[in-house]
Amino acid sequence: MPLLFIDYTNLVIKDYEEKRKANKLSRLLMHPTTSNIRQECLNVFHERINRGEIENDILRSFFGVPPAGRNFDYIIERHHADKFRPLLSIIKRKTKIPSLVNVEMWAWLLDFNPRPLAYAQQLLATTNEVSNPAKEGVERLIDENTVIAIENKTTLSKDDEAATPSVENDNGNDLFIKKSNPDTNNNKIRIIAAAVLLVAALFAGMYGIQQYRGGGQTTYGNTNTGCMYWTYDHYEQVPCNEDRKGRHFLPLETEKIKSFRMITRKDTITEWSIEKIYYIKDNNKIKYYTEPGDFPEDIKRTLKKLSPYIFAKDSINRKTPD
Repeated sequence: MPLLFIDYTNLVIKDYEEKRKANKLSRLLMHPTTSNIRQECLNVFHERINRGEIENDILRSFFGVPPAGRNFDYIIERHHADKFRPLLSIIKRKTKIPSLVNVEMWAWLLDFNPRPLAYAQQLLATTNEVSNPAKEGVERLIDENTVIAIENKTTLSKDDEAATPSVENDNGNDLFIKKSNPDTNNNKIRIIAAAVLLVAALFAGMYGIQQYRGGGQTTYGNTNTGCMYWTYDHYEQVPCNEDRKGRHFLPLETEKIKSFRMITRKDTITEWSIEKIYYIKDNNKIKYYTEPGDFPEDIKRTLKKLSPYIFAKDSINRKTPD
């Protein structure tokens, strides 16, 4: 039986939901945010650093190629948290047509097998004359998850699938992800691809006009509420079209505005803070922050987790507040 991308997506999502229900996920994935997903990617990479080229292919597709002499942890740490938002949308079932790259990233995070999709499809294509436990496992999973309901999480049998038309809920959204015949799928793929190219061309044109009018200054998101800037010890929300007055505007991240802070009272930092807060050395002075991410005063640099060595080295300076 063929393994469609829809089948594979449903299997990965269900694997996440079952592991979450059974409390078998890390604390970061039990409460997923864009920042938590980025940190979990870093943790999983370090755990499986010697797994092999298939693992690297999945990471390369999502993160790109690390600079010469660097590994994927270098590029993961510098990946903006907002770039993980599509992963969050998949697991919250807010994306009807996710990309293969994002689905396979979830398969990698969950250690879902078999992965990637091409390998799972290859297993199913092997002859029935050879007994293959991995192939039998894929077939069993497909049989158990023929059609997954998106809104009410109901599973339909194969007989029901053949008799069930396309269903919409009260809001006009598709109720089920259904398998269609190959010809219909090909036509839909062509239409979707054309629509994506059209939208991409439109946004590229708008971006070019915006760059021309703004003298190369990029404006992010909603021009009324879509930006933020760093002010002393926290991020402040600001309309993107406001006079910048030398301030560096970034895309708005509501979670970061609420919880990302510079720790100004160093005397509050104790041994308990080791590996729980973050720091950076700037102009021979160590600055501390509540969460990981880019250094607010120079986003090309990344904060580091507080180590016992840095804690001991800077202990004298922490005895009095700045």
